[in-house]
Amino acid sequence: MTGLFHKILVPIDFSPCSDAAFKTAMRLARASKLEPVMLHVIDRGAIAPFNRLGLLAVPSDATGQRNSLPTITRSAWPGLPVE
Repeated sequence: MTGLFHKILVPIDFSPCSDAAFKTAMRLARASKLEPVMLHVIDRGAIAPFNRLGLLAVPSDATGQRNSLPTITRSAWPGLPVE
């Protein structure tokens, strides 16, 4: 690769806006031959009410979301190696 950039960072929080940005980033990565790097982002503001009550249900949801990243990445770009 001779270009200035080799990777594109794709933050994902599984919101509708994030889903649209993910699709755009994957198109850009493919067209530019860049390696996409997924970053699962958790909205701390959404978790705060659960933490105040001592409930830890949200982190397990976040783990499930993070575990689904390889699947959604492969579906957006078949054949892309996913770590």
